[in-house]
Amino acid sequence: MIIHQIIRIAKRHCPPTFVQGTVALHHQSAVHHTEQALRTWALAKLGTLDIEAAKRDVERFVPDQRVLDGWSRELFHAAIERITA
Repeated sequence: MIIHQIIRIAKRHCPPTFVQGTVALHHQSAVHHTEQALRTWALAKLGTLDIEAAKRDVERFVPDQRVLDGWSRELFHAAIERITA
C-alpha cells in the first residue's frame, strides 16, 4: 500500500525517470533486489522529491495538518532505512 502512495506522489512531483524506476522496481521480482539495493536506490531518489509540494498534494486528505509538520527529508530517510523484505 505504501509503495502505491509513493508512486502517486512521485508521479506529481518527481522527474519521469524516478516514476519509471519506481514502477519498474515494483513490478520486478523481489529476488533480484536486495533490501540494501532498494534502500540505496530510494535514498538516491529521495533527493529529487519536492517535500513541500508533496505536503500540499496530500493536505486535503489529512484531517490533522500537524501530521504533515513532521514530514521532512530526515523522516523519509529514516523510513527508507527501515525497509525490509
